[in-house]
Amino acid sequence: MNTSLLLIYIFEILGTIMFSISGAMFAIKNKLDLLGIIIIAFTTALGGGIIRDIFIGAIPPRIFFNYQYIVLSFLCSLVVFAIYKLSICYFERRKQILIKLSLVFDAIGLGTFSIVGVNIAIESQYSQNAFIAIFVGFITAVGGGIVRDVLCVEIPSIFKRNEIYATAAILGSGIYYSLYKLNINDTFSSIISIIIVFVVRMVTIKYKLSLPDIKTTT
Repeated sequence: MNTSLLLIYIFEILGTIMFSISGAMFAIKNKLDLLGIIIIAFTTALGGGIIRDIFIGAIPPRIFFNYQYIVLSFLCSLVVFAIYKLSICYFERRKQILIKLSLVFDAIGLGTFSIVGVNIAIESQYSQNAFIAIFVGFITAVGGGIVRDVLCVEIPSIFKRNEIYATAAILGSGIYYSLYKLNINDTFSSIISIIIVFVVRMVTIKYKLSLPDIKTTT
């Protein structure tokens, strides 16, 4: 396995763990049962990758040939469920902790999968097409969250006020692609891009920043 493929693999593992934990915590917040928690963790972690693979013509999607990602998501959801079940009184008294932890894990997963998506676009011979590379990074990062929100009957978070989410994914994908075109070291580029996405998400959440919207009066 060459360095580029190893880097993709490492970040896919990290992203799967982060988004699985985030998805499981999201499901717990919505009071789903164990099966619901497993499904939401799976769709949050792997939904974006499935959409990405369909978009670039990698059919069947890659996860169906790499069961380790499915198993990893399953195990993460079970661990989160078990921890919550054993400490339910603690978490019920401190719901804000659960929400904040979920946002942290989600931000790390968002940055990680943005990088993974751009990397896979590059490996799929789209390195000269900036739009495709950045779009693939974006959809890899946010696709699972869209599916998660739809399954939980919510407006996808990328469309909500005070949720600079999609913008952060586009920013991270764009920065990573730009650094790649400048021949900057892959590891350095990846870490910088993930940190930027994470910081953008945390700052916008803390200060309730948002993009302009249409304000209506009644």
